[in-house]
Amino acid sequence: MHSELKAHPDYFTREIIQLADNVYMAFGFAASNVYMIVGDDGVIIIDTTETTAAATNILAEFRKITDLPVKTIILTHSHR
Repeated sequence: MHSELKAHPDYFTREIIQLADNVYMAFGFAASNVYMIVGDDGVIIIDTTETTAAATNILAEFRKITDLPVKTIILTHSHR
């Protein structure tokens, strides 16, 4: 990964932003944003970032919102 893209998260404050009822965005954790949609019996994750460390940090923040199981992961594209 290009060094400028790898440094991208360093420019932003990490935060979870609620976009709509039951829809959240993890911003500033990685080169790409990750989204969580909370359903009745589980969650859908959209994109997973480029590193396991960033994904782990995002999941920990999402777990503060809900402990429902991840039912589906949608990967729209890769940053590797």
